Amino acid sequence: MRRLGCACILWLVSCTSAATELRTAQMLYKDARYEEALLWLTELQTATASMDRDELARFYYLRGMTGFRLGQREDALHYLVLAEQLSHEDSARLPQAWRPVMERTLQDITPTSASPHARNPFRPDTY
Repeated sequence: MRRLGCACILWLVSCTSAATELRTAQMLYKDARYEEALLWLTELQTATASMDRDELARFYYLRGMTGFRLGQREDALHYLVLAEQLSHEDSARLPQAWRPVMERTLQDITPTSASPHARNPFRPDTY
């Protein structure tokens, strides 16, 4: 019984830590400190299994938009599609202001031809 109690406490601490780290990454993104946000998000990726679906949608959005801001269009496409899927299940998962930004960004980077790559103005084969 005591082990179960310790495991529950550790689980709660890890959840709180993931939520706190997600808020930190969000603040860094908001302040246009994209490289730092990417570092936080990369470390936080190991905790995605313990996130609830709302946190996961926010993580995917922030990871995708950070990648987009840093020119990492392949990563941006991957994570934004995941965020979009979760937000379609429940539109309250992402702040209302984030949805049009996500949709415009996805429209900008989603391939229109039979290319496995995100659209990129420096790669004509992706348009």
